[in-house]
Amino acid sequence: MHPFFVWFAAAALAGALWAQSQDLVARSQRGKQLMAAGKFAEAAEVYQEIVRAVPDNAGMLVNLGMARYMARQPEKAIPALEAALKLQPGILPALLFLGASYLQTGAPAKAIEPLSRVVRARPEMVQARQMLGDALAAVERLEEAAEQYREWARLDPENPQAWYALGLTYETLSQQVFAELERTAPESAEMLALVAEVRVTQKQYRSAHFLYREALKRRPDMRGLYAGLAEVYRATGHPDWAKTAMQREAGIPPPDCSRHAAECAFAKGDDSAVLRLTAGKKTPEALYWRARAFSRLAAEAFVRLNKLPPSLEWHELMARVHRNQGRHLEAVKEWRNALKLAPGDPALERELAISLHQSRNFKQAQALFAKLLEKEPDSSEYNFYLGDCLLNLQRVEEAIPYLEKSVRLDPKFLVARSSLARAYLAVDRGADAVPHLKAALPIDTDGSLHYQLARALREAGDMAAAREMMRKYQQIRRSRENERKELEKAAEIRAP
Repeated sequence: MHPFFVWFAAAALAGALWAQSQDLVARSQRGKQLMAAGKFAEAAEVYQEIVRAVPDNAGMLVNLGMARYMARQPEKAIPALEAALKLQPGILPALLFLGASYLQTGAPAKAIEPLSRVVRARPEMVQARQMLGDALAAVERLEEAAEQYREWARLDPENPQAWYALGLTYETLSQQVFAELERTAPESAEMLALVAEVRVTQKQYRSAHFLYREALKRRPDMRGLYAGLAEVYRATGHPDWAKTAMQREAGIPPPDCSRHAAECAFAKGDDSAVLRLTAGKKTPEALYWRARAFSRLAAEAFVRLNKLPPSLEWHELMARVHRNQGRHLEAVKEWRNALKLAPGDPALERELAISLHQSRNFKQAQALFAKLLEKEPDSSEYNFYLGDCLLNLQRVEEAIPYLEKSVRLDPKFLVARSSLARAYLAVDRGADAVPHLKAALPIDTDGSLHYQLARALREAGDMAAAREMMRKYQQIRRSRENERKELEKAAEIRAP
């Protein structure tokens, strides 16, 4: 915790003891010295003795709560801080540390009220804004969290954590709006345009070309679609087609701002106005511009982050970008760079291990997941990943206990159930594989689980069910192949 907090609580409140005995004053000074020396557990013991002698002294209750928090005992800090606030409801250090303690003990909803009071009283206190933003984000009040992170970044513009938190929050908001549009209007021009933009960033130009053309069929007057096509044409070596597409884009009349106010605001770069104009609206147009505004705000925050010296947050951001675009080897490199700045960080080690698994570096991923599992032996996720690594390394017998434990801990973890079934099949335990394959069928995207289930049923002696499952597998394969051919034909890049 910042030294300012120590001074603020101890210096502001210790004076209340002068009306008590000189012995208590000496103890208070001893507590203050221990706090300054970083001996927080010892300081807590001293303050506890004082509180026993003078239980109605709000200052000593605050110091006790603060010492316990800084001694990494936030659950013990809460009662002392709550008692202090009952005596004096407006003590800012008590409110600050109470909010921090609630956050540390997994009660972010309770942290919001005391931290909000601190921010109202001391709007320049960046630590309080950071914690309030974290509490709001934890309870899915993301737009309010973004407000706090934005102020944090304004007050502390050289802090990479602030820009990273702000960018991630806006990105999450954009994804939520995208999901809402996908749920309510999956075939709309707006939805197709957003997906096409993503495909362009992923350099999936044939898919983007198809989506833009489909969007134009639905909304030929929608601005931006021909410009998107032009970008695809330039990237695929068709500058003449790009020129034609941009001419058609220029021929679309400007929007009527009385009817399309959000679009006009976006064109002016006023994302705050876009968000205000679209708040609470569920039309495809409103959701489209809202998603784009949040996305642009996220990009602006990440640009500011990029301008700062190299940081853990920057490496983490780049790792996530690489992962989202399927560049897992590049993601591994960035997670390792982040770990150089925060050695041993379990969250970063988890992300590195996942990227190693995704890049099919199962040997290194296995070693890292084994380390993580030592700290969290009852993690369904870590048991699955370790088991799946061993399975892919052909160490099937070793893999099975981990996969079984993963499924036992979380029966709804369908990827783990499919991996366990694959392991059972590898050791001729087809009958054991059957229930897990049946459960995992909802995640079968290519028919492979249907094929494995047919095999498992055959090994279990249920020939009729095996034949039926093989028939379904072949049907899925034919359907997928026909879809692939149709999409390839439709996605063939051609002139506008």
